Amino acid sequence: MRAIDLLWLGALAGCSFAPQATGDGGHTSGAEDGPDSRSGSGSGSNIVIPGDWWDPAWAARSTIVVDNAHVSATSLTGFPVLVTLTPGTFDYARARPDGGDLRFLAPDGQTELPHELDTWIAQGVSLVWVGADIPAAPADKPALWLYYGNPQATDDAKPAALWSVDVSVHHLATLADATGHGHTGQGLGTGTLPVPLRALVGNGMSFNGDDAALTLLGESAYDFTTDLTVSFWLDANPFPGSDQDEVFEAFVCKGDNAWRVQRDDVSEHLDFGTTTDAGNINLGGTHTIDDQVWHHIAVTQSNGVKTSYVDGVQDARAMSSKAIHTSDDPVGLGRNVSVPNRFLDGMLDELRISGTAQSPTWIRAEYDTVMQPSFAVVSPPQTIR
Repeated sequence: MRAIDLLWLGALAGCSFAPQATGDGGHTSGAEDGPDSRSGSGSGSNIVIPGDWWDPAWAARSTIVVDNAHVSATSLTGFPVLVTLTPGTFDYARARPDGGDLRFLAPDGQTELPHELDTWIAQGVSLVWVGADIPAAPADKPALWLYYGNPQATDDAKPAALWSVDVSVHHLATLADATGHGHTGQGLGTGTLPVPLRALVGNGMSFNGDDAALTLLGESAYDFTTDLTVSFWLDANPFPGSDQDEVFEAFVCKGDNAWRVQRDDVSEHLDFGTTTDAGNINLGGTHTIDDQVWHHIAVTQSNGVKTSYVDGVQDARAMSSKAIHTSDDPVGLGRNVSVPNRFLDGMLDELRISGTAQSPTWIRAEYDTVMQPSFAVVSPPQTIR
């Protein structure tokens, strides 16, 4: 065992430990000996296992420091952090080939956190969603733990726990619902299915603007009357002109008589529409979203207030005190099933639908965790064998 294999970069403490020979044929002083240290063996030489090592059956660990700079108003509980693993910070040779031995722990080093593998590419770039509590700044940045390197471990991912606040979550690499609630996507009538293609977070779905669409099973679960959040990533092709058949290009809609997230009439902006006893209440935005780049889209309603966001920033806001109507229409992706010809020409990725209204801080963090590499920084691994 080389001494450098025991180097801990100390990302949490902001310091590093230099390996020092002690004359024991491989023991280093990268971790202090003491009553909290445990001995192990490797290649016939004694080594010291740090006393805070969660379980020696896992041979490698890293810290994941989460940036809470924009978490300034309220702390976030169980927020899905996107963790990116690369050969520079993750030793694929030590992990199970399918990533099934990954374990994520809270900063206390003991509490296991739910996670889901979004994309796993051995020796490449892999993406994992991890549910973590993020304290509001100016509290210290939380440092999570990642353990791996146990070939005997069984897969312990818990996507249902990770996405417990959502009615459904769709990564859109497939038609599956990650929550386990069974709201699987399916084709619509004689239309074609959207095509899975490389998107922003792994794969997403590409809609052709003509007849490609999905609907979600279990329509009654989406009958929100007061509170809701719908968020997703959108890469839209330029919207057509003033052709009446193409107004309100649909993104995610529960028909035309409940709620709908769409392109605002014939503009290049976002629209969050709801139907109430006061009629159709359409909240039009101001940001251009058909410029063929990825935009994070989110809408919320709570306490009689409708809000839309583009790229983590509020786009529009208005009062809407009446309850949202319910309907028997299924939720459509890329089409409003109540109205013909409102097909999406573009791509969707990472769709989340919830019956609670998420805070502006949460919405901003959804944007940051994907677009800001500094949001979750993985340290090079420390190993014990």
